[in-house]
Amino acid sequence: MVDFRYHLVSLISVFIALALGVVLGAGPLQEPIANGLTGQVEALKENQAQNILEIEKAHSDIAQRNEWIFDTARATLAGSLKDRKVALVTFPGARQTDIDDLRSLIETAGGAINQRATLTADWANKKQTEYRIELANTLAPELTNKLADTANSGDVLGHALVESLTLDTPEAVALREKLAGAETTLVEFDQASNVTSDTILVLGAPAEAVVKPAENAVTPQDKKAKTNASAKGADIAALTGLANAVVLAPNWGVVLGDGESEKGLVAVLRNASVKVTTVDSAGTTMGNTSAILALVNAKDKNLKIGFAPSAQQVIPELHTQAK
Repeated sequence: MVDFRYHLVSLISVFIALALGVVLGAGPLQEPIANGLTGQVEALKENQAQNILEIEKAHSDIAQRNEWIFDTARATLAGSLKDRKVALVTFPGARQTDIDDLRSLIETAGGAINQRATLTADWANKKQTEYRIELANTLAPELTNKLADTANSGDVLGHALVESLTLDTPEAVALREKLAGAETTLVEFDQASNVTSDTILVLGAPAEAVVKPAENAVTPQDKKAKTNASAKGADIAALTGLANAVVLAPNWGVVLGDGESEKGLVAVLRNASVKVTTVDSAGTTMGNTSAILALVNAKDKNLKIGFAPSAQQVIPELHTQAK
């Protein structure tokens, strides 16, 4: 009986409190509460409007900065890549806007992108490890620049790609045909096989991971390659192999990609100590401009350019005359 009375009193108290709330809300406290809420809403609207203005100004400032960088680069680059023939190699995720900007800057410098090679996802796909190893075994004897028997599949494929872009030989034509083979296409070419380039520009995705950290690279002689470690190693080898092969081009080249993310293209190459000039900040006007500035004198260089922690300098040396 005591428990019932206790619960009854509690319920009555709740209803009384609700009634008082309704009365006060509709009466003496209605106006102060409404005014307070209205004031808060107006303050939020003002803050939102101010934030929108600041964001719009920031976008405008960025656009003006990019325009200044682009125009300054055009003036600096004029004639610096005179008669250069550049092969542009793109990884999955590379943006068309970056390709267009790079082409414009190269043409301003007096050069031209005379070849495009688009890498498919299978270039570094772990599921295609065995296919890449088998293909590397086939391509290795056809290379003009012979590799050691211990060379991994990535080195063989990277050398094969660069030779197919820079050499005018029957062997180079054969390499190109096999890289674009019908079974599993690793590279898509958009020019005839009789076109050659003297400079290589590799473009990766702006800020997306291309590969995962790997352990040991796989050699063409390893016919099994069925462990996870081997598959991961082939991914890394596919990237470092291409970057290592850039030096085969008469004027070498530059790799432009993501250097901020641990799994970004440039970050992977720098961690692997690949001896080729890398530029991070892909997808930005600064990154694109720096890549072309670095391309002017890329031969015999191993520069780390950009804003990532692994970078050694913000911009390359400025040269207005081609060498």
